[in-house]
Amino acid sequence: MFPLLDQSPAAPLSESRPPLHFYGICREVKPSLEYSETKRLILRRPTQDLYKTLFRWLKDPELTKYVGGVREDDKIQLTFDHVMKSWNTAGVGKCLVIEKDTLALVGLVGIFPLDLAGTKVNDLGYLIDSPFSGKGYATEASEEIVRKGFLDHGMDQISAWPDPKNASSVRVVEKLGFQFVKELNGAYMGMSFSGMHLYKLSRSHWQTTVASHQG
Repeated sequence: MFPLLDQSPAAPLSESRPPLHFYGICREVKPSLEYSETKRLILRRPTQDLYKTLFRWLKDPELTKYVGGVREDDKIQLTFDHVMKSWNTAGVGKCLVIEKDTLALVGLVGIFPLDLAGTKVNDLGYLIDSPFSGKGYATEASEEIVRKGFLDHGMDQISAWPDPKNASSVRVVEKLGFQFVKELNGAYMGMSFSGMHLYKLSRSHWQTTVASHQG
């Protein structure tokens, strides 16, 4: 759904911290692709409460600069439905990214299968809200998602498709060990990805070159 997105300049937080149950967080949940924690973040399968926040994100010109621009209302509904249904149809999907210290909603990160320009891929993507730029949350959350995709879900390969003009996102995927494959042409869910660059990371490459350093 979301290619890797460069975070726009930070802005002051305007919303008070929601209660823990707002995000459906339950630390008793068995660790899986639906729930995980990193040093600073909680990654959690979304609930219906996501819609209002997603609507705001996808109406933000800066935040959507590298992911197809501001969405019409019907496209936002389509995106929301896709986020919610992918867990049931594919067993994976986008997770809420929540800051542990404040319980603030940082964004979305996740992975799920899709047909990209005729190529079947396990797509990694994230969307990070503006106030949380520059904190390394995209990298931290994506590292965990990639690790669980390979080790817990048995994926052989994971792909990402950043906009080459988005230097920060390109650096993120390269830091994670992804390697450039080709330039893309076509569209997905009404969004053109022509000119996007397809990157791939195999489980064998991750195990020998990335996971060993992370460990």
